[in-house]
Amino acid sequence: MGSKSIWKDQESWKQHGIERDYEKRNPMSLSKSKNLNERSWYHHGSYKKWLSKFSFASLERWPDQESWKQHGIERDYEKRNPRSLESSEDLNERSWYKKGSRSKWAPNFNFNRKIFPLKWKDQESWKQHGIEQDYEKRNSKSLNKSKDPNERSWYGLGCRSGWLSDFNFKIFHSKWKDQESWKQHGIEQDYEKRNPGSLCKSKNSSERSWYIKGCRRKWLSDFNFNRKIFPLKWKDQESWKQHGIERDYEKRRYTSLIRSGDPEEKSWYTKGAYHRWLSDFPFLRGSVKIHSEEQLQKFLEENEPIKKIALLSNANGYVGDVAALLFKLCPERFPSQANLAKMLPKAVKKITSALSPYSFGHIMSDFDFLPPMEIEIRRNLEDLLFMVMRDQYKVKFNENPVETIEEIRKFPSRNKNTNSLVRRVLNHYDDIYNFEIPGFGKMNER
Repeated sequence: MGSKSIWKDQESWKQHGIERDYEKRNPMSLSKSKNLNERSWYHHGSYKKWLSKFSFASLERWPDQESWKQHGIERDYEKRNPRSLESSEDLNERSWYKKGSRSKWAPNFNFNRKIFPLKWKDQESWKQHGIEQDYEKRNSKSLNKSKDPNERSWYGLGCRSGWLSDFNFKIFHSKWKDQESWKQHGIEQDYEKRNPGSLCKSKNSSERSWYIKGCRRKWLSDFNFNRKIFPLKWKDQESWKQHGIERDYEKRRYTSLIRSGDPEEKSWYTKGAYHRWLSDFPFLRGSVKIHSEEQLQKFLEENEPIKKIALLSNANGYVGDVAALLFKLCPERFPSQANLAKMLPKAVKKITSALSPYSFGHIMSDFDFLPPMEIEIRRNLEDLLFMVMRDQYKVKFNENPVETIEEIRKFPSRNKNTNSLVRRVLNHYDDIYNFEIPGFGKMNER
């Protein structure tokens, strides 16, 4: 607001520019200036259409062709090629050239132009030049991509004029006029001992050309290459899957097969990918992180033992403990323990109805079918199960301790793990029942 308020009219705006020597400046330098005040002054003049009435320096430098030409002569532009001025890093040189180009003065300036093709006025002179330079011994593509501008110009003129087809360039591989000569060359070079892929990707241009020639003419299938074809025994999905199981690919991640140095492993993977069998093979997929509730829900539904542990989060107050346990079991599947604790309640709620309070029977049933795990993790699980079961009997024990203890005592034995857990819960309530509080006595005496 402050910068605009002083330019109430064109006179105050113009006076501001004169005081700051904007007459000696190029208007574009003001438009793109890093100084906010300069940019504001320029844009204000542009908005009000006052710029054309301000005497900028650049607008009067080369008002006519004579002053433009004189500027070029003084700076020896006659010794320069016009392209060097057009692409110059010097802003003044580029501006001068563009001014002459826009005003159509440039063609009348005596630049130092080097034009090679002028001597090739017709096809005969063009052809004669090619013969003198031994282009007959060259491949036409080598001239087109040559670093010599004279060779590229000669080729370009011949291409534009349609003269190339009449020039006798050297044609490589003319000896492979038929399949027999092509095949004989391959035998002589021991290509029978090679894999066709090694010829196709060879760094030797002659080998690649031989292969491409055979590919275009469809001669490759008749040449006796050294082909190692592993997948012939995988005639169907069942034999393919069995092969993977026999080689313990179930314990591998599929990416390790893609990058394997063993061609048989890569062939097996490629065969499965081509027939879309990969999704049915139980690869080790632990590297995929779970970031959403939907992903977690799918993971729990596909892993029954993990799902049983997750169900313990239905017991009030144990979401954090369950998340900590699952994170220890599958650290590669979750970004963090905190992230898992946040997703767990909603994911569990979607796969099962809320089981609160979580019954003793449910807990014992789940504990029976848990898979083998590390000792430390199993102990953490036993502690969690104990706390959940203890809380389930708390209210009932306060109302009728004798009946509750009896119920726990009669709980059917299942195996060593469940017996140990039941005994632990029973001992806990037995201790409370027999604990003596001074002045109040024991609970079993009340």
